[in-house]
Amino acid sequence: MEVERRVYFVSEVAEILGVSRQTVLKYVKSGVVPGLRVGGRYLIMKDEFEEFLRSGGRLQNLPEEEDVEVREVLPR
Repeated sequence: MEVERRVYFVSEVAEILGVSRQTVLKYVKSGVVPGLRVGGRYLIMKDEFEEFLRSGGRLQNLPEEEDVEVREVLPR
């Protein structure tokens, strides 16, 4: 029986958004992207992140990125 993973790693979110890992860390630390720190790493809860994308989440006014709009990556 395969267990479905309920979190994304920073590198996975970076790939989805088309930004660097460092940028995703800034987004999580600033509260733009929902995530939490567990030990020494940050995890992004899959359901919260997907809801963020569905709601048209926008990443604005953050260092190293200029008004980046999240592209659609979820099935309809």
